[in-house]
Parts: sequence; structure tokens; C-alpha cells
Amino acid sequence: MNTCFSKRLIPVCKVFAICILCLSRFFQITVLGQTNLQTPEVDSISITADERPILSWFPNTDNTKYYRIERLRPGGTGDSIGVAWGINNTSFTDTVSILSPCDSIIRYKIIARAPGENPYVSAWSDELRTIWLQKPHLDICANTISLAWTGYINMPGDLGGYDIMASTDSVNYIVIGTNQPGDTAFIHTDILPDKLYSYQIRAFNKDRTKTSSSCKKTLQSRTYPKPQSIKIKSVSVENNDFIRVVWDIEPLVPILDFEVERSENNHFFEKIENITDPITYNPGRQYDDHKANFNAKSYYYQITLSDSCGLNSNPIYVSKIHRTIFLQGEPHAGYINELHWNHYEGWPDGIDKYRIYRDSGTGFALLTEVTANTDYFSDNVSTYASQGGVFSYFIEALENGNGQATSKSNQLTLEMETKILAPNAFIPEALPPDNEFKPIVSFIAEESYELFIFNKWGGIIFRTKNPQEGWDGKVDGKLQPDGAYVYIIKCLTPEGKPFEKKGTVTLIR
Repeated sequence: MNTCFSKRLIPVCKVFAICILCLSRFFQITVLGQTNLQTPEVDSISITADERPILSWFPNTDNTKYYRIERLRPGGTGDSIGVAWGINNTSFTDTVSILSPCDSIIRYKIIARAPGENPYVSAWSDELRTIWLQKPHLDICANTISLAWTGYINMPGDLGGYDIMASTDSVNYIVIGTNQPGDTAFIHTDILPDKLYSYQIRAFNKDRTKTSSSCKKTLQSRTYPKPQSIKIKSVSVENNDFIRVVWDIEPLVPILDFEVERSENNHFFEKIENITDPITYNPGRQYDDHKANFNAKSYYYQITLSDSCGLNSNPIYVSKIHRTIFLQGEPHAGYINELHWNHYEGWPDGIDKYRIYRDSGTGFALLTEVTANTDYFSDNVSTYASQGGVFSYFIEALENGNGQATSKSNQLTLEMETKILAPNAFIPEALPPDNEFKPIVSFIAEESYELFIFNKWGGIIFRTKNPQEGWDGKVDGKLQPDGAYVYIIKCLTPEGKPFEKKGTVTLIR
């Protein structure tokens, strides 16, 4: 009789059977090596061409049925995203994640499972974390592209550093730099314009037997537009009120500011104005200098610019120096006004000619033109002797070539000396002009003229306000006796100063 199955011994038999089963399973597990299942050892994580993370690890050496991969959440918990079956199936591509490894860090862990009805599992592997290469930044002013990425962790054989790889055709990548393990930033200098740059970061271990690559990022390079030249078009005295400086740049590109500089000696230049526009980068290209004493001297001007990046050290950012025309002169005997001036300076092709304008009381009008190498002119104003003796002038330079810019000088005013020539005798019965006493006046304020003739008792016997009217020796139609008569001539000079001439004239019969 089998005592194990006797009714009294059934509970004992069950306990014994369970113990035997437990022992058998213990020995089975020991034989199969499943009591301490090996933790997967991570190899690397990279990004595929279609921007999917691909994980790899070393195969376990014990009895592993499969590996389970979890994607970690920011809080540390994980979501199972797949299984790699078989001990030697040691890579996995994440095709289910909605996250892009090009936009953020993605983290993973791996766990191994043994075969059997109640399989044992290993501990979790070290974390695999993608290298997140952030969006490249183009510094258009420095002509550089800056790169930054997240550091790689758990590299087998320790992290040796990072290779920075670049391509301008998205196919052929070259290493443009190598960083130390703790350095996760790089600046690519001397960027070529209008190129599509692609970048990828490759982490490597110390003996370069293991690598891990980031996602590829691209950026279109461009250079900011720079002016090729700055040219002063003209410096000109306008309306004898201020000096206007006009300039231009080629090509017309965004500019941060212009600085207007002035000198009296062409050596030391003083900044007199800053014209800036940090909003639209289109500052004005004209300046009116109201502080220059243009009636006393000539001035030199130059313009410097700062481009849209604020750079101003480029030699082409300084204009050629231009010089104003300073007109001088003085009246001379013989009804001559002598004019002289300095040449205009600054136009690349020089001066075409000078125009001389004169105002004799009715407004400025063109007087004459002279050649480009002429710097003086003599103006005979004798035909204006009977009019006011105030003459104003200015010079206008014309640019040679196609530009045809102009520059005006200061206005110069010259006053001819008032002159009165009076005969000392006249014969009423003679032929003209000896038959009357008529002084010849030059350059007076005509409306101020007065002529008085006195008899020997001091009485006024003739008076006129007309310089063209003389005394014929008669009073009330009667010819006066021979003798000397006192005359007084009063008038104002062209500048308004009183002028008086006294004398005697002899009447001869």
C-alpha cells in the first residue's frame, strides 16, 4: 500500500511534493545559470538617416530569452516600446516614438529576461541617451555658425571626445573640429556664403573603437550685405547759410550709422554729427552744418559709416575727403573787383569748370564761366558806376564726368569806393559838357544825392537831387555874374555811410 496516498498522509505528501518540486526547480535554475541573470551592457545609441534612434548593446553570456527596451519619461518611469528576441539580437530601432531625436533628448534602458514559465529578469542597464544637436545659429555679423549639443553618457571605455562633422553637399562629411569630453559647443568660422551647411556630432570612446552620432542639422549660410564704397557727392555752401554735405553708398544696403567729420587743416578731423537708424538701418545721407564759419575759411569733410553689424574698421567705410570753396576778393582802382578762391577738392574725375555769379542789386545771375584750373577773376564794374556800388559774388564748381554734381562757395560782397569828381570851372555859353556844372558821381546810394550851390552871401541859389542834373549858371532864367560859387554835395555810400564833398566852382562868362 502506498502510504503517500493514504488518507491520513495526504497533507504530508503534498508538502513533500511541493518541496521536491522547489528543489528540482532550484537545481534546474542553477544548472541553467538563471539565478543571477546578466544585466545588458550598453554599447551605443545613434540616429539613423531617417531620424530614428537605433540602440545597440553587447550580447549576454547567460541564458537570455529576449531583451525588453523601455523609453524613459522625464520623471524616470518608462514605457515599453519593443522586444529584441534572442540572446544575440542586440540592436533595436525605435520606430514607434512620436518624439524626434532631432528635437529633444530621448532616453532608453534595457532589461534581459530568461526563458521559462516564471522567467527571471536582469537589472536595468545603464541609460542610453541620444546626442541632441540643437539648431545651429548663424551669426551673420561674425560670419560664424555656432553649434551646441547634449553630452553623451555611458560610453564603453569612457568618453574620449566629440568629432564635429560638416558638409556643404549633405553627402560628404568631414571633421572640422574635435572637442574634449566636457566641451559640448563649437563655433564654425569663415563660413562661405550661400551654402547649405549640414552638421553632425559624433561621440567616440578613448580608443575610438566605439562611436555614437547625433541627428543631422542643416542651415543655409548667408552674409549680410556690405557697402562697397561711400562717396561724398558734394560739400556746398547753400544760400550763404550753411554747408550741406551730401553722400551716397554703393550698393544701397542697410547701414547702422554715419559719422560726419570736419577739419580746418586736413589733418585733425573732428566728429560733428552722428546720424543713426538702429530700427530700419536707413539713416539719412545728408547733413547741414550750421556751425561752420564758411565766410572766413575753407573746410574739409569726410564721412565714415558703421554697417548693419556695427563694424566700421574697414578702410572702404571712410569716404574720400572733400573741400569747400572759399571765395575772397577786394575792390581795386579802375572799377575792378578782384576775385580769387581755392579749388574744390574731392571729386574723382576733378572739376569740369567754374561758374561765377554776380548780384549787382537785382539778384544773382550768371556772370561768366572759367576753366577748371582757374582760381581768380577780375570783374570790371565801371558800367555800374552810376548805380549802387555793392556787388555780391559766389562761385559754383561743376563736377567733371557723368556725375555733374555742383558745389557753391560762400557769397562775397564787395563795395566800390564812392567817388565824386567836380569841375572847378564852367562856361555857360560853351559847348557841352563845359556849359554846366555837373559833378560826376560813382557808386553812391542814388536816392540820397543832393547838390547845393551858394552865392557869395551864403544863400542857396540852386538845389537838385538828381545826379544827372547840373547847374547852368542861371537863377530864375538869369545868368549869374562871374565869380566863385560854393557847392556842397551830400550822399550816402552804398553801405549807407554819409558822404559829403565841398568846394568852389568858377563861373566864367
